[in-house]
Amino acid sequence: MIYLVSGPDWFRAKQYIDKLIREYEAKQCRVVSVSTDDENWLETVLQYAKQDSLFSEQNCVVLSIEAQKKDGSEDLSEEELQSAKDKKQNLQAIIKAFSHANQELVIWNRGRKMALAGKGAKTQEKEFSHLRGEKLFSWIQEYAKSCGTSISKLCSQDICLADGDDTALLAHEIQKCALCFPNEKITKERLASVSSYSPEFTYFNWLQGVFENNWKTKAITLEFDDGEAAQRLAGLINAVRIVLVSRSQPCAERAVFMKNVNPYWLRNLEQWSANISEQTLEQWFASLVQYDMWALSHRISKQEALERFVFSI
Repeated sequence: MIYLVSGPDWFRAKQYIDKLIREYEAKQCRVVSVSTDDENWLETVLQYAKQDSLFSEQNCVVLSIEAQKKDGSEDLSEEELQSAKDKKQNLQAIIKAFSHANQELVIWNRGRKMALAGKGAKTQEKEFSHLRGEKLFSWIQEYAKSCGTSISKLCSQDICLADGDDTALLAHEIQKCALCFPNEKITKERLASVSSYSPEFTYFNWLQGVFENNWKTKAITLEFDDGEAAQRLAGLINAVRIVLVSRSQPCAERAVFMKNVNPYWLRNLEQWSANISEQTLEQWFASLVQYDMWALSHRISKQEALERFVFSI
């Protein structure tokens, strides 16, 4: 099969391609990523089309093309016009080669749809234009659901007023809210508290400061009220637990736990904690649990529990 993916909404296009990749990998198909910026990209792609014997490995080639200006534009020089023409001819040659091969091909044009000749029955086109109105609100609600949370249509409209129709930015805000308020419905107030545009220090900035031992960042702790301190204490305990479990030996319990961890969240935590030993993390976790128990028994406040931990590391 040959997939031609295009359109200005690169985030949804990437979602679609990532889904294809997961499906092919599940079929034990090797996925190869190639960019037109790579040297000898044409030869690299065509060599996979030639691997078509019964004993050849099944491959899926994902070819990424950077967004191009419109052909014939006055902004393009003769050299650029010729380059665009050559690239178009090369893509048509690739499509022709793969149409007769038992290999898979995904061409991702990060811009407008390209008019390519030679497309046959094996070719499937998918164009991702910017969503508007009800379609955008529905997408936001579905994306929130995929992050393990929910958002009302009214709140979807609110987030669009702030972030427009940029699905990548919308997804980022939803992810942050879902991670800061696990198992809680997204509200206008919760979105505002983690918004990239908020003048307040965001939860992510603060948590990164704690893991990376940035004193200036950690000092913001003193500005939390007790309610926010309670949320951040719980979030910090959960974050340390995730890192510890991610470093543990594979087992059934670990697999179940990690299945519910957002990959975006995990990547950030792994990066922030890269220089922290497992022994130190275990000490952190024990201290956090102890301080939390003291707070629950009213020996200290949640605010004091958070401060004691943050300024002891």
